[in-house]
This record gives sequence, C-alpha cells and structure tokens, in this order.
Amino acid sequence: MQRVVLPEGVSSYGFVTSGVPQGSVLGPLLFLLYINDVADLFTDGSCIKLYADDVKLYFKIVNDSDVVTLQHSIDKFAKWAQTWQLSLSAESVVIYVLVYLPAKIQLTIILMMLL
Repeated sequence: MQRVVLPEGVSSYGFVTSGVPQGSVLGPLLFLLYINDVADLFTDGSCIKLYADDVKLYFKIVNDSDVVTLQHSIDKFAKWAQTWQLSLSAESVVIYVLVYLPAKIQLTIILMMLL
C-alpha cells in the first residue's frame, strides 16, 4: 500500500499493482536494468545514448540506403518498446538535422525519444 504526502495533507492509502514508488533509491537502478538491453538492438551502425528515461538514436547519413538503415533502427526501437510495454511519448520526440558541407553533402539525423 502507498499514499502521497504533501504539505497540504495526505492521500488515502491505495494498492500499487506495478512499478516502483517515485523517489525511491532503487527505482533508477531497476529502470536501467529494465532498459539496458536496448543498446544491443543496434548493430547496423546506428548509435544510441541512454540517460535516465531519455533515448537518443542517431546515424550518419551519406546516401539513400543510410536513410533506410536509420528507419529500420527506429522501427526496431519502437518494436522493442512495445514488447516491453513502454509507451513512447510522441509529443517529446525531437529531430535534429545537422548538415556539414565540405566537399560533398553529409547529413546526420539525431532522433531523441523520451520513454
């Protein structure tokens, strides 16, 4: 059983059927263990960075097949999230396009997804 305590008062007790209580010391560690295998999905050159509940997926694009590879990585990530019953926050998705033009066009896209 769990309840919320605020300066203005306390809630009544309720049963917690899943998850980890907010503010617990163990919560962040359990979450990291839960999502730790996501990095193993990307063996095609896509890069992934994890920080708390943020995921950054990025890939250097120099030709059309790289675009397909990045989309394949995004699809794999979405399927992984669905398998583990993690919802992706579409409102929190940010796409950065970085362009560097020395002699030929190179394009890098960074996709940030918040769980």
